[in-house]
Amino acid sequence: MATARATAQARAVARGVLPNSRIVPGYVRGEDGVLVVVPELAPVVREVFQRRDRAATIVQLQAFLLERGIERSVAGVASMLHSRVYLGEIHFGDLHNLNAHEAIIRDRGLFERVQRRTVSRGRQPKSERLLVRLGVLRCGTCGSRMVINTYSGNYRCGETSANPCQRRAAVKAGRVEKMVLDAVRAYSARAGVHGGASRWERIREADEAIARANADLDDTIRQLSELGLFGPACEPGDLWRN
Repeated sequence: MATARATAQARAVARGVLPNSRIVPGYVRGEDGVLVVVPELAPVVREVFQRRDRAATIVQLQAFLLERGIERSVAGVASMLHSRVYLGEIHFGDLHNLNAHEAIIRDRGLFERVQRRTVSRGRQPKSERLLVRLGVLRCGTCGSRMVINTYSGNYRCGETSANPCQRRAAVKAGRVEKMVLDAVRAYSARAGVHGGASRWERIREADEAIARANADLDDTIRQLSELGLFGPACEPGDLWRN
Protein backbone atom coordinates (compact mmCIF):
# COMPACT_ATOMS: atom_id res chain seq x y z
CA MET A 1 0.00 0.00 0.00
CA ALA A 2 2.88 2.32 0.82
CA THR A 3 4.39 1.55 -2.57
CA ALA A 4 1.10 2.36 -4.31
CA ARG A 5 0.89 5.68 -2.44
CA ALA A 6 4.47 6.55 -3.39
CA THR A 7 3.75 5.71 -7.04
CA ALA A 8 0.64 7.91 -7.02
CA GLN A 9 2.58 10.78 -5.48
CA ALA A 10 5.34 10.46 -8.07
CA ARG A 11 2.80 10.56 -10.88
CA ALA A 12 1.08 13.58 -9.33
CA VAL A 13 4.32 15.55 -9.05
CA ALA A 14 5.25 14.65 -12.61
CA ARG A 15 1.88 16.07 -13.77
CA GLY A 16 2.51 19.24 -11.77
CA VAL A 17 0.06 18.39 -9.00
CA LEU A 18 1.16 19.24 -5.47
CA PRO A 19 0.38 16.21 -3.23
CA ASN A 20 -0.35 18.47 -0.29
CA SER A 21 -3.62 20.02 0.83
CA ARG A 22 -1.96 23.24 1.97
CA ILE A 23 -1.58 25.85 -0.74
CA VAL A 24 0.35 29.09 -0.25
CA PRO A 25 -1.51 32.39 -0.77
CA GLY A 26 -1.56 33.45 -4.39
CA TYR A 27 -2.59 30.10 -5.84
CA VAL A 28 -5.70 27.93 -6.12
CA ARG A 29 -5.93 24.38 -7.38
CA GLY A 30 -7.24 24.10 -10.94
CA GLU A 31 -9.67 21.46 -12.22
CA ASP A 32 -6.73 19.24 -13.22
CA GLY A 33 -5.11 19.69 -9.81
CA VAL A 34 -2.34 21.97 -11.08
CA LEU A 35 -1.88 25.24 -9.17
CA VAL A 36 -3.27 28.34 -10.87
CA VAL A 37 -2.24 31.92 -10.06
CA VAL A 38 -4.87 34.18 -8.48
CA PRO A 39 -4.36 37.40 -10.51
CA GLU A 40 -5.35 39.83 -7.74
CA LEU A 41 -3.09 38.15 -5.17
CA ALA A 42 0.06 37.68 -7.25
CA PRO A 43 1.12 41.38 -6.93
CA VAL A 44 0.59 41.16 -3.16
CA VAL A 45 2.90 38.14 -2.93
CA ARG A 46 5.55 39.88 -5.04
CA GLU A 47 5.31 42.94 -2.82
CA VAL A 48 5.88 40.76 0.26
CA PHE A 49 9.12 39.42 -1.22
CA GLN A 50 10.22 42.88 -2.33
CA ARG A 51 9.54 44.35 1.12
CA ARG A 52 11.46 41.55 2.77
CA ASP A 53 14.32 42.23 0.39
CA ARG A 54 14.22 45.83 1.66
CA ALA A 55 14.57 44.54 5.25
CA ALA A 56 10.91 44.58 6.32
CA THR A 57 10.35 42.43 9.41
CA ILE A 58 8.15 39.34 9.44
CA VAL A 59 5.69 41.13 11.72
CA GLN A 60 5.49 44.07 9.31
CA LEU A 61 4.81 41.66 6.45
CA GLN A 62 2.15 39.93 8.52
CA ALA A 63 0.38 43.27 9.02
CA PHE A 64 0.75 44.10 5.32
CA LEU A 65 -0.91 40.82 4.34
CA LEU A 66 -3.68 41.23 6.90
CA GLU A 67 -4.54 44.65 5.47
CA ARG A 68 -5.10 42.88 2.15
CA GLY A 69 -7.28 40.15 3.57
CA ILE A 70 -4.62 37.45 3.97
CA GLU A 71 -4.42 36.29 7.57
CA ARG A 72 -1.24 34.38 8.37
CA SER A 73 0.64 33.58 11.55
CA VAL A 74 4.22 34.77 11.87
CA ALA A 75 5.38 31.22 11.15
CA GLY A 76 3.03 31.18 8.16
CA VAL A 77 4.60 34.33 6.71
CA ALA A 78 8.08 32.87 7.18
CA SER A 79 6.91 29.70 5.44
CA MET A 80 5.64 31.76 2.51
CA LEU A 81 9.04 33.38 2.10
CA HIS A 82 10.72 29.96 1.94
CA SER A 83 8.23 28.33 -0.42
CA ARG A 84 9.71 27.42 -3.81
CA VAL A 85 6.15 26.94 -5.04
CA TYR A 86 6.33 30.65 -5.88
CA LEU A 87 9.10 29.80 -8.37
CA GLY A 88 6.77 27.38 -10.13
CA GLU A 89 8.43 24.36 -8.51
CA ILE A 90 7.20 21.38 -6.53
CA HIS A 91 9.48 19.66 -4.04
CA PHE A 92 7.88 16.78 -2.17
CA GLY A 93 10.41 14.64 -0.33
CA ASP A 94 12.63 13.14 -3.04
CA LEU A 95 10.18 14.16 -5.77
CA HIS A 96 10.86 17.34 -7.77
CA ASN A 97 9.23 19.17 -10.65
CA LEU A 98 10.93 22.45 -11.55
CA ASN A 99 8.24 23.48 -14.06
CA ALA A 100 5.07 22.41 -12.32
CA HIS A 101 2.98 25.55 -12.69
CA GLU A 102 3.14 29.28 -13.41
CA ALA A 103 5.63 31.12 -11.20
CA ILE A 104 4.61 34.21 -9.22
CA ILE A 105 8.21 35.09 -8.33
CA ARG A 106 10.11 35.11 -11.60
CA ASP A 107 13.17 36.91 -10.24
CA ARG A 108 15.24 34.09 -8.74
CA GLY A 109 17.79 36.59 -7.51
CA LEU A 110 15.08 38.22 -5.40
CA PHE A 111 14.00 34.84 -4.05
CA GLU A 112 17.56 33.85 -3.07
CA ARG A 113 18.23 37.21 -1.40
CA VAL A 114 15.11 36.74 0.70
CA GLN A 115 16.33 33.28 1.71
CA ARG A 116 19.58 34.76 2.96
CA ARG A 117 17.64 37.31 4.99
CA THR A 118 15.52 34.65 6.63
CA VAL A 119 18.37 32.27 7.49
CA SER A 120 19.17 33.88 10.82
CA ARG A 121 17.01 35.86 13.21
CA GLY A 122 20.09 37.10 15.03
CA ARG A 123 20.35 37.71 18.74
CA GLN A 124 16.94 38.26 20.31
CA PRO A 125 16.41 41.09 22.82
CA LYS A 126 15.81 40.21 26.45
CA SER A 127 12.19 40.14 27.51
CA GLU A 128 10.89 43.22 29.27
CA ARG A 129 8.82 40.97 31.54
CA LEU A 130 10.60 40.63 34.88
CA LEU A 131 9.15 37.22 35.70
CA VAL A 132 10.55 35.83 32.44
CA ARG A 133 14.00 37.27 33.13
CA LEU A 134 13.96 35.78 36.63
CA GLY A 135 12.73 32.43 35.35
CA VAL A 136 10.46 31.95 38.37
CA LEU A 137 7.28 30.85 36.56
CA ARG A 138 7.03 27.16 35.72
CA CYS A 139 4.57 25.11 33.68
CA GLY A 140 2.44 23.05 36.06
CA THR A 141 2.61 20.04 33.69
CA CYS A 142 6.23 19.68 32.56
CA GLY A 143 8.06 22.11 34.86
CA SER A 144 9.53 24.12 31.98
CA ARG A 145 10.09 27.82 32.51
CA MET A 146 7.25 29.96 31.28
CA VAL A 147 8.27 32.25 28.45
CA ILE A 148 6.59 35.26 26.89
CA ASN A 149 4.48 35.05 23.76
CA THR A 150 6.09 37.86 21.76
CA TYR A 151 2.91 38.79 19.93
CA SER A 152 0.33 38.53 22.72
CA GLY A 153 2.60 39.60 25.58
CA ASN A 154 1.37 36.74 27.77
CA TYR A 155 3.08 33.78 29.40
CA ARG A 156 3.16 30.27 27.92
CA CYS A 157 4.93 26.98 28.54
CA GLY A 158 8.50 27.11 27.28
CA GLU A 159 8.66 23.43 26.33
CA THR A 160 11.57 22.17 24.21
CA SER A 161 12.07 19.11 22.00
CA ALA A 162 14.09 17.60 24.85
CA ASN A 163 11.27 18.28 27.30
CA PRO A 164 7.93 17.99 25.45
CA CYS A 165 4.76 18.95 27.30
CA GLN A 166 1.46 17.07 27.20
CA ARG A 167 -0.59 20.08 28.35
CA ARG A 168 1.07 23.37 27.51
CA ALA A 169 -0.08 26.01 29.96
CA ALA A 170 -0.77 29.61 28.97
CA VAL A 171 -1.86 32.45 31.23
CA LYS A 172 -2.61 36.12 30.94
CA ALA A 173 0.42 38.12 32.03
CA GLY A 174 -1.60 40.63 34.05
CA ARG A 175 -3.23 37.88 36.09
CA VAL A 176 -0.06 36.09 37.17
CA GLU A 177 1.93 39.30 37.67
CA LYS A 178 -0.77 40.57 40.03
CA MET A 179 -0.55 37.35 42.02
CA VAL A 180 3.22 37.67 42.36
CA LEU A 181 2.99 41.38 43.11
CA ASP A 182 0.47 40.73 45.87
CA ALA A 183 2.79 38.12 47.35
CA VAL A 184 5.74 40.51 47.24
CA ARG A 185 3.69 43.26 48.87
CA ALA A 186 2.65 40.86 51.62
CA TYR A 187 6.29 39.96 52.15
CA SER A 188 7.28 43.63 52.24
CA ALA A 189 4.66 44.30 54.90
CA ARG A 190 6.04 41.47 57.01
CA ALA A 191 9.61 42.65 56.47
CA GLY A 192 8.62 46.09 57.77
CA VAL A 193 7.51 44.52 61.03
CA HIS A 194 10.54 42.26 61.27
CA GLY A 195 13.08 44.74 60.06
CA GLY A 196 15.89 43.01 61.90
CA ALA A 197 15.79 39.93 59.69
CA SER A 198 19.08 39.02 58.07
CA ARG A 199 19.67 39.40 54.36
CA TRP A 200 19.53 35.63 53.83
CA GLU A 201 16.31 35.36 55.81
CA ARG A 202 14.75 38.03 53.60
CA ILE A 203 15.92 36.19 50.48
CA ARG A 204 14.44 32.94 51.81
CA GLU A 205 11.14 34.65 52.57
CA ALA A 206 11.09 36.18 49.09
CA ASP A 207 11.70 32.72 47.55
CA GLU A 208 8.85 31.33 49.64
CA ALA A 209 6.57 34.16 48.47
CA ILE A 210 7.39 33.35 44.85
CA ALA A 211 6.82 29.64 45.51
CA ARG A 212 3.40 30.43 46.97
CA ALA A 213 2.56 32.57 43.94
CA ASN A 214 3.58 29.69 41.66
CA ALA A 215 1.41 27.31 43.70
CA ASP A 216 -1.52 29.72 43.33
CA LEU A 217 -0.90 29.82 39.59
CA ASP A 218 -0.89 26.01 39.41
CA ASP A 219 -4.19 25.92 41.32
CA THR A 220 -5.70 28.47 38.94
CA ILE A 221 -4.55 26.48 35.90
CA ARG A 222 -5.93 23.26 37.41
CA GLN A 223 -9.29 24.85 38.21
CA LEU A 224 -9.67 26.38 34.76
CA SER A 225 -8.66 23.08 33.19
CA GLU A 226 -11.41 21.31 35.12
CA LEU A 227 -13.87 23.90 33.80
CA GLY A 228 -12.73 23.10 30.25
CA LEU A 229 -11.28 26.55 29.55
CA PHE A 230 -8.13 25.01 28.19
CA GLY A 231 -6.75 21.56 27.68
CA PRO A 232 -4.31 19.34 25.80
CA ALA A 233 -5.43 20.80 22.46
CA CYS A 234 -4.16 24.26 23.45
CA GLU A 235 -1.30 25.56 21.36
CA PRO A 236 1.54 27.65 22.84
CA GLY A 237 0.27 31.17 23.15
CA ASP A 238 -3.42 30.21 23.34
CA LEU A 239 -4.99 32.38 26.04
CA TRP A 240 -7.97 32.17 28.30
CA ARG A 241 -10.52 34.63 27.01
CA ASN A 242 -12.83 34.80 30.04
